[in-house]
Amino acid sequence: MIDLSNVSDIITALVAIAGLGLSIYNLYINRRDKKPRLVAKISNGFLTYGPELSPPMLLLEIANAGEKKVMISAVEIAWRKHKAVFIKGIDGTRDVPFELPAGESANFWTPLEDFASSLEEEGVSGKVRVRACFRDAIGNQYLSKKLKVDVNEWSPRATAS
Repeated sequence: MIDLSNVSDIITALVAIAGLGLSIYNLYINRRDKKPRLVAKISNGFLTYGPELSPPMLLLEIANAGEKKVMISAVEIAWRKHKAVFIKGIDGTRDVPFELPAGESANFWTPLEDFASSLEEEGVSGKVRVRACFRDAIGNQYLSKKLKVDVNEWSPRATAS
């Protein structure tokens, strides 16, 4: 015969464990929403000017998937332990620094040939894996996945021959 007091104890324990699990999940969701959630991307492509295409570009994008606005203070391209910083600014849909509201994005671009040339001047050759790097006002970094760039292929010397 089944003892009903044991069954009720087991059900009470299961309900308590489920309640604890739900509380932990809610805490995680609330904490996650308070942190910035930016998504960075990098690719190569072209800009369009009516029927005309630009030279090949490195395209950088930052999107705010979180609930709070974030102040973006720097747009950079990172490779290995180095960073290309755009002292004079970088062309894009916003001027750096800028505030990125929740649910919005910003795009930036730089000529691929110019970037490859600057790497070549620093002694870099061959294929390099680069990332888009965005920094916010409090110093957090947001990195994209890596994109392979062949410096030898895109440098002006290689394209001139």
